[in-house]
Formats: sequence, structure tokens, C-alpha cells
Amino acid sequence: KKAKSKVIPPAPSSIGQREAPTIEGTWVRNMASGPEIYVGNKGSQKDRDELAYYSHCYSEAVEKLREQRFGAAERGIPLEYFTWERVVVDECHEMLVTGKGFKLDEFKDTARRGAREFLGVAQTEISKRPLVAARGVWGLTGTPLLETEARVTELANLMGGTYVTGASHHWRKEERESGRDMFLNQTESVLSREYRCAVQAAAHEYVEMACQRNRGEALNVNLNRIKSNVNMTEREGEKFMAAVNKAQQNSYSIAANVLGEMTSDALEIT
Repeated sequence: KKAKSKVIPPAPSSIGQREAPTIEGTWVRNMASGPEIYVGNKGSQKDRDELAYYSHCYSEAVEKLREQRFGAAERGIPLEYFTWERVVVDECHEMLVTGKGFKLDEFKDTARRGAREFLGVAQTEISKRPLVAARGVWGLTGTPLLETEARVTELANLMGGTYVTGASHHWRKEERESGRDMFLNQTESVLSREYRCAVQAAAHEYVEMACQRNRGEALNVNLNRIKSNVNMTEREGEKFMAAVNKAQQNSYSIAANVLGEMTSDALEIT
């Protein structure tokens, strides 16, 4: 509504992996690195078209939102309108994980889909991503997905749009590609050994420089806490208590980690 754009369609209830190659009904193993193909995947071009349309409508709404001007007292301005100093993504590997089937009613799948769209995983132009950071995007994870060069490129793309050796193509982008693009990707000539060695070396260099481990003490970051007390209306209080009661809690003082999957209901009220 704030963007004054057309309605964004519901998130598609599917994922868009490339179809598994078969011959006479027998599975042909594919040695390509990355999770875009696996045995039993049900990806189809129809799914990719739906994902592409959803991402297009969302991107169009964000662009129109940023054309608007809001006063200092305006309420309910979407997060996509602002440019943040920095963005820190907890458990950043989660948004790059996909199971064998997307289920809209499952909190994890919905959260992963939302995070991918919110951070603009398929958008190569950083300024057009829904969530924009002035200084950069930081990811926190104890299980980074770094087992292949393709995975490193994917993560580097997500964390602020850094492209390893100039490569920007990864399977999350492929999820939203047309049949023509899919055909062209599959008919590209085999890359030379020198290029593959250069990609591997650049991936190692990126991991060494961009990935920080156990260096918190050397950062010397000053923590400033600002607390603002906000009083809910009586009606908001009733809705909040109804939300937390689902988690068998009956208090206004409750942490988000206690609510778990019901956190979104309570945060919407507060």
C-alpha cells in the first residue's frame, strides 16, 4: 500500500531446481557441483516462471516504494524503504538451504523463502535489492556452505554482491530463469582448465579474506544500548496476550526465543 504498486502475488509453493536429466527412465548422475540438481527433485519450468514473476512483482513494488516521500511522523513505513548502515544476518546459511519440497505452512521453509527474497539473492544490482546496506552485509553461521567454488560464489554474491572472479551466476538465480536462459546455460562450452584453476584460487582467497573466525576480541567494538519504552493500547495488549498464550505463556515480559514459531504474531502487534 505504501508503495502504491500492484498487489504482490502469494509466494509460490514450489522450488525451481533444474529438472533431473533422464534417459529411457534411468537416472543419469550429474557431476556438476552445487545443489541445483539432485535425485528426485520435482523442479519444472512452470515453477521457475512463477518464482520469476513473484520476484519481479516484489522488485517492482520496492522500486515504487523508494520513489515515495514520507514525513518524519509517518508510521508503518516498510523496511525496504530505508538504507541501513550495515546488515547482520544470523545463521546466514539457512536462506541458501532447500529441502526436497517447499511447504508454505512450515515456518522454516517460509522463513528461508522470505530471507532469500528480502536479501535479493537473485538480484545482481545491489542498489535494487530490497534490503540495502551502506557499509556491507555480515553473515553469522557455525556451518557455512563452502564445500565447492559454486557455494562460495553463491555466499559471496549474497553478502553484499561480491562476485568471485567476476562470476555472478549461481543456482538461486537460475531458479528464476526462462526456458531460453536454461538452454543457453546448458549449452555453454566447457571452461578451460586455467579458468577453473583461477576460480578455485579466487574462491580460496575470498574465504581467507572475507570469512572471519574467532576475531571478535580484535574488533574493539563499542556497544551502545538505546532502550525505548512503548505502551500498547488495551486492544493491542489483548491481541499480544492471545498470541503468547499459544506458547503457553501468560506474561508481557517474554523473550522471542521462547515464542519460537509464534514470534511473528507477537512482533506484528508490538
